[in-house]
Amino acid sequence: MGNLGFRFNRIDDRAFQSSTLKRLVFFNNHFVFIKDVMHHFNETEIFRHSPKLKYLDLRGNEFPSIHVLEKMLSPVKSLSQLIIDNCQLITLPENLFSKLPNLFYVSLRNNKISSWNGQRVFGNQSSLRTMRLTGNSLSTINETMFPRNALTHLSMLSLGNNPFACTCSNVWFKNWIETEQSIFENYPELYHCKTPPEKDGELLKDGIPTQFECSNTKNELFTAIVTSLSLSAYVIYCDNDLKWIQRKLLGKIENESEISLCIRDRDFEVGKVYVENIIEKMNSSRRIILVISHDMVKSNWCLFESRIAQEKCLNKESDALISLMVEDVSEENMSSSLRAFVNSASLSKFPAKEYDQEQFWLNLFLTYFDF
Repeated sequence: MGNLGFRFNRIDDRAFQSSTLKRLVFFNNHFVFIKDVMHHFNETEIFRHSPKLKYLDLRGNEFPSIHVLEKMLSPVKSLSQLIIDNCQLITLPENLFSKLPNLFYVSLRNNKISSWNGQRVFGNQSSLRTMRLTGNSLSTINETMFPRNALTHLSMLSLGNNPFACTCSNVWFKNWIETEQSIFENYPELYHCKTPPEKDGELLKDGIPTQFECSNTKNELFTAIVTSLSLSAYVIYCDNDLKWIQRKLLGKIENESEISLCIRDRDFEVGKVYVENIIEKMNSSRRIILVISHDMVKSNWCLFESRIAQEKCLNKESDALISLMVEDVSEENMSSSLRAFVNSASLSKFPAKEYDQEQFWLNLFLTYFDF
């Protein structure tokens, strides 16, 4: 089918029904994919009857909701090339790419995309080879946006002409580029700083501070923060994770600050009823940290403690619940009550790599302990 280069406001449910259609160019029609009195289309049916569609060009149209895009494209399992440039997108639709197992090329140029959750967007996508995101609103690129396990076959990534922040927030991005520079299209000439103002227009490779410079800044900020803290957090953990608690959590939080954590193996009052210890210590804590691991989700005591913590949260007796995931545990392996806890709490994943852990601890202090 050739280009449909004219404007209209209605697409019949089976307009693209064809058992042989492989290529559809539907660009610059300025069609607004929204159902109202002015526009008509069926997001679940529009491509459902195009089983062999491989190439789809939707640039120059408008998607007010990313959920519409996901519903439209999910049935097209054969799709291998997708172009959605200049479509007013502000983020990437979750679960879309994982539902397109044959997709190897996607272009999202000249939208307004600023961030996304990589695991939710890409899932276990392994076919994607080329991704173009030039001319969007990306200021910071981090590891959560491009999880390496999900994009193992990516060979071309275009991120030029975005308003990058040349600050310590992009050190990971700079390190990634230096490690795999060959996959970044038009680097370094199209990668410039936008902020801070004094670096506006400077090449990204020259503008982002070094790891050493950022480490010094982090240490100064870390020291300034922790010296002013004195309030505590109650820690819910499994016995098998005690060594990690002692080595990592206590080693970083208590040894380098005035924060006092409640660790039951150390701080519970001998002779007092166990449940009374839990409630008393939890009531005296500003924060509650749940350390999630494979052993923890099987522990009845941990589940009991998490339910008490949820009650405190519902009654507004605690300022924050923090889920700290030290192992990758699927929600499928959690009880319904624990799953509810995790969904109601702020979730932080502990990074495996040493050089990422310092930033993790700094973020934890800034977000949860800057009382």
